[in-house]
Amino acid sequence: MRDALLAEWRASSRRAGLSDLELDELQDHLESALDASLEAAVPMPKAWAEACARLGRARELEAEFLKLQPTMHPISKLLGVSLSVTLCVLVASPSASIVGLIHPPSLLLVVGLVTIGLLAGHGPRAVADALASGLDRGARPAATNSASQRAVARHGHRLAWAAGVLGVILGTITCLQELTDPSALGAGLATALMSLLYAAMLAELGFANLAQWLERAHARTPAPGGEAA
Repeated sequence: MRDALLAEWRASSRRAGLSDLELDELQDHLESALDASLEAAVPMPKAWAEACARLGRARELEAEFLKLQPTMHPISKLLGVSLSVTLCVLVASPSASIVGLIHPPSLLLVVGLVTIGLLAGHGPRAVADALASGLDRGARPAATNSASQRAVARHGHRLAWAAGVLGVILGTITCLQELTDPSALGAGLATALMSLLYAAMLAELGFANLAQWLERAHARTPAPGGEAA
């Protein structure tokens, strides 16, 4: 009975727009209150009602969590990503030049597949809205579109890694086709390794950060009929 009640509560809270991270935190408080009531020999139905009453409305607690989450200026977000890319360049290129890390075929493959995949799956408007909300350059996301914006970030993350794996496969095929010409193996290896590098940077420095920014932007959105924290 307890597991069924918790599962129903999570499903209802998720429909209200809470993230998995917020749900885990709220469920921890809910179960603690429930255990305290059960230890006092309170019947399960009453214990559940008391635990929910102590917990309060999910949106009210979410607003309290936000008081501990400082906002970030868009420049700070872009600066963090830029510094991460610069660090990769300094480590990978002995001459500290970004030119050494530019491989047009791999770049076109990864960025092209991710862009096409996002546009095909969500449309230009949804992708633009997700980027604007993540960078705090647009209006705060409404509860009706915040989930779709976060879906864009998750989909982009998966697409980036998928494009990187595809680049590795294509590069390996090129190498296998040129086994009789060792001088031509470099092109295949470059495609394989550079595609994986671009995929990692785009997925983890780009879309993973975007997902976090959207979580914060969504959390600052006032509940329907309520006020923002």
